[in-house]
Amino acid sequence: MNTEYGTANEYYASANSYVGFESYFGEIFNSSRFTKIFVLKGGPGTGKSTILKKIAKFAKNQKINFEIFRCSSDPASLDAVIIDDGKRRVAILDGTAPHERDAVIPGAVDELVNLGEAWDSEGLEKCKNKILKINFEKNKSYKNAYKNLGFSSIFATNIKAEIESRFDFKKAKKASSDAFSTLSDAFKFGNSDIRLISSFSKNGYSSLKTPYFLCDKIYSVRGRFGSENIFLKILIDELTDKNVSFCKIPSPLDKDIFEGIYFRESKMAILAMGDGEELCDTSSFLNIDDYSEFNDYITPIENSKEFYLKRAADALVTASEYHFMLEDIYTPNMNFDLLDKIGDGIIERIEKIFLSSV
Repeated sequence: MNTEYGTANEYYASANSYVGFESYFGEIFNSSRFTKIFVLKGGPGTGKSTILKKIAKFAKNQKINFEIFRCSSDPASLDAVIIDDGKRRVAILDGTAPHERDAVIPGAVDELVNLGEAWDSEGLEKCKNKILKINFEKNKSYKNAYKNLGFSSIFATNIKAEIESRFDFKKAKKASSDAFSTLSDAFKFGNSDIRLISSFSKNGYSSLKTPYFLCDKIYSVRGRFGSENIFLKILIDELTDKNVSFCKIPSPLDKDIFEGIYFRESKMAILAMGDGEELCDTSSFLNIDDYSEFNDYITPIENSKEFYLKRAADALVTASEYHFMLEDIYTPNMNFDLLDKIGDGIIERIEKIFLSSV
């Protein structure tokens, strides 16, 4: 297992999507499901990711199960950590824009941590005009990225409509029921959850290998032109209707398209076009007389979609460069001794929660 942070539980909690920035923080970090949530507040370069990495290291050293959530725009940085020993559950997350998060259940669960206490305000005030200019250019780059993602979505929607018009939903629903019956012995019942294993960032579209590290059994749904994603949506609807405990895995670009399903308790996953035992081939649900002719029709639309995705990724590269410029301003104006004290204080609080006998 090759994981940078010492856990196979690696995900994303937000996404750069066809409709702009999409945050799943409200669903993943639902305060009613946690013992404690620490919400970190601070600008770029104020040590949020550093604190999150220290907390992940603490959980690893204490051999407590934990999940890390990578930043959807810069996967090398962290957005959140969840520590869970089965009895107590604590989240530490970046609550600043664009995934702004405040105290939902103040004090009793959620606690705001102001990292601004550790910065030199006078030093930053001297850089005010430079910060404003860089922020303006950074925001402009993000707007450019989301504009191109919007253009790409026009072609993605066209392809999806073409496939759905040729998709036999009756056959697919029958196959979904058959799959449900085949796998039902492995199902548990309860709440559903959500995790993302893919992102669209400055690096383009990329996926984590999380399911392959965590699961004893992988099933694959194979298909063509996205028919496999349509089938997964049908299966997810059936699992939801029957109150099965599962984790849905949406596409970062479109929250209504699903890449897979993860069953945590049984360590099983069903992935679209994944490596594993074939559960279903959804090509059989497509009413296409001549695949070669249809492929010739779809390919130019697909190429147009990819053209705008490439432009969006280029814009995210530029936005990332401006973000690093901001970090170069904020970092020298941080009191890292105080920052370490704040981080250590959070870890002490977490120790009391998990290492107490209560």
